[in-house]
Amino acid sequence: MRIHYGLEDGGWAYVTVECGAQKAEMRTSYLHDSLRDLASAVRALLMTASEATVIFMDEPGEHQMILRNIGNQHVELEILWYDGWQSWGMPSGPGQGRLFGKTSIEQLHKQVLFELRRLLDENGQDLYFEKWGEPFPTMEMLDLEELE
Repeated sequence: MRIHYGLEDGGWAYVTVECGAQKAEMRTSYLHDSLRDLASAVRALLMTASEATVIFMDEPGEHQMILRNIGNQHVELEILWYDGWQSWGMPSGPGQGRLFGKTSIEQLHKQVLFELRRLLDENGQDLYFEKWGEPFPTMEMLDLEELE
């Protein structure tokens, strides 16, 4: 399982998730702080949450990554696409499956922490804010580092 989070200018990011032979590519807007959401979701799973959802809001539409704790330190992940902003309660029909897979909670933790550190190293706090329009999720990264 691999995650790549590419920060772009103007409040946009591109996220790639690979699990086995499957790959989902998502564009996400500053309308939702997906990186912070992703870090918080992983922390929740590490702290025994049974499920967490991460929103990747496009304009229009959104991807949702549903992470389910399935026991034995493993997580099931499912990525769905909605034509509307489902998370804002806008009718958008049933989600279309884009990826379904399993990974260890340890691998998910490592991947998300790696991407957080990489983004901070490459951009620093100031450039991150300039590109994204929101502060870097420092506290969420520190929370994940404590659970390493």
